[in-house]
Amino acid sequence: SLRATWPHAPNTALNLCASLQAATISCFVMNPVDLVATRLFHQASLRQEGPPRPLPHLHAPPAAQTQPVFYTSPLDCARKTMVAEGVGGFYRGLSANVVRIVPHTVITFLLIETMREHISRRREPS
Repeated sequence: SLRATWPHAPNTALNLCASLQAATISCFVMNPVDLVATRLFHQASLRQEGPPRPLPHLHAPPAAQTQPVFYTSPLDCARKTMVAEGVGGFYRGLSANVVRIVPHTVITFLLIETMREHISRRREPS
C-alpha cells in the first residue's frame, strides 16, 4: 500500500498518488472498449447521413478504401481492428483520453477525500 511505502506522507499526497494511478490504469484498460464503441457510433452516424462511406481510420489500399467497411458487432469491430492495425490500434487516442480523464479523476478523488476527512473531523468529539 502507499501508506506502507510512505508512512510519513500527508494524506493529500497519498490521495494524489492513488488517484493518478487509478486514472491511468483505467485509461489503459478502458481505451480498447472506448475505441470500439466510438467506431460503432461513428458507423451509425455515417449510415444516418447518407450512403455508406469508408471509415477513415482503416489503413487500407486505395482500391479497398472505395468499398464501405461496416462492423456487424463490437466483436467484429475488435477483430477487424486487430487485423488491420494490431494491438496498437486499440490504443489510438489514448493520449487524448489520458489528458481528459486523469485530471478529472484526480480532482474528483482529492475533493471527495478532503471533504471526507473534514467531515469526519467535525463529527469527532473534542
